[in-house]
Amino acid sequence: AGRATVETLVSQNVGEHVIVVGQHLADGLTELPHVSEVRGKGLMRGAQLDIPIAGDVVDAALAEGLVLNHIGDSILRFLPPLVITEGQIDTMLGKLKEILERIGNGN
Repeated sequence: AGRATVETLVSQNVGEHVIVVGQHLADGLTELPHVSEVRGKGLMRGAQLDIPIAGDVVDAALAEGLVLNHIGDSILRFLPPLVITEGQIDTMLGKLKEILERIGNGN
């Protein structure tokens, strides 16, 4: 089973996909309001917020169908599936932008 998994990952070029889509995620997160820094590699990313609203953002995101979590009050953590597409990332970023604007502005 392990060998078959590795063969599938290699044959479907999953590593390159993770690099490309992960960079797309990082670039998009950098553009969001209240995000001061983005860290991580591939699809494992953390977004440092400039205000302590991470818990509220995670709750609002879940209500919008987004699953993410937070580390402390100011870091959002993203661990999307390896098969996520750039289009799905864009949809998530659009929803997250609205959430950050709303919560970050106290609404």
